[in-house]
Amino acid sequence: RCSSTASTSEATRGRDQLMDDIAARTQQVEQLKAHLAALQERNSAVEISNVMLRGENASVADTANDLEHSLRLAEDSRARLEQ
Repeated sequence: RCSSTASTSEATRGRDQLMDDIAARTQQVEQLKAHLAALQERNSAVEISNVMLRGENASVADTANDLEHSLRLAEDSRARLEQ
């Protein structure tokens, strides 16, 4: 009977330890899910910023091209006037 009680007590301790381990792992999983969700949200914001910056870059490039064209026209006009 003593052996049976010791065995039952040992099994209970083992079960309790496994339950504690499962609870700790479950908490870690929940923390990782929350961290992943935050990273996904941050990634979405970075992607939006990237799209906006590409648009601004294209606009700046167009403006630079327009300025270069205007400069060429002005230089051509000045050259004609100097003749």
